[in-house]
Amino acid sequence: MDIFEGQSGRIYIDWDEGLDWNVGKGQAQDVRIVYSDDNGLTWSKPIILDGGNLPGRRPIQIVAIELRDGSLLAVWRFASD
Repeated sequence: MDIFEGQSGRIYIDWDEGLDWNVGKGQAQDVRIVYSDDNGLTWSKPIILDGGNLPGRRPIQIVAIELRDGSLLAVWRFASD
């Protein structure tokens, strides 16, 4: 899980869903991002990125950054089933 603040002041949280790296259990499902424009008082609904729903491949290890124009860039790698 990553928590970061963009240049706009928006707070972001991104994480992997389904696979728990700490205990080595679960199966990769997708990666997700939520954001807050009011210093964490309220949060958006999760933005779910499934990587194109490719058969046998699921996104893991997301990294995101807010660009200068306020847009969000997210990248991840794929886990193979």
